Amino acid sequence: ALIRAMAITPAWGGLPGMRPGFAVVAPDRGCGKTALTGAIAQIYGGIEIEPDGGNEDRIVSRLLSPNALTQRTVRIDNIKRCVSSGTLESLITGHTISGHRLYHGDASRPNYLTWLLTGNTMRLSRDISERCFIIRLARPTPRPSWNGDLDEFIEANRTRIVADAIQELKAP
Repeated sequence: ALIRAMAITPAWGGLPGMRPGFAVVAPDRGCGKTALTGAIAQIYGGIEIEPDGGNEDRIVSRLLSPNALTQRTVRIDNIKRCVSSGTLESLITGHTISGHRLYHGDASRPNYLTWLLTGNTMRLSRDISERCFIIRLARPTPRPSWNGDLDEFIEANRTRIVADAIQELKAP
């Protein structure tokens, strides 16, 4: 149910800042954290942020760039530390994202982003964990062609996938 919720949340038309984050954890490498969140980013458009992204102002500048304005997900993959950041907390649930846009100056955008975090040993601060649903994956049965098959399926059916997500959101 949580994976399903994560898959349809970027299509939700609710108010800015109302989308929860999703933290995908697993006991080891190879459980599908990156593949799962990557598929969602592929469907809706996504921004990749380095796990130890450094300067938080730079992250805000990236989110305010013209290319980022049409994206619906932000993915931080393979986090290996404790996630504790006031900036990240406000980026997940703030109504607007405000800061410096390169070559433009001060800018803001409504926050329609869904945040996807992955990691094996990731720890979340209390405030971040209250803003995220935690999804725990088990090790799947290996299938060598799975990633390629998934990419092909998404490319061939993206419109139908989004339409199904919208239909699900309209259901009682």
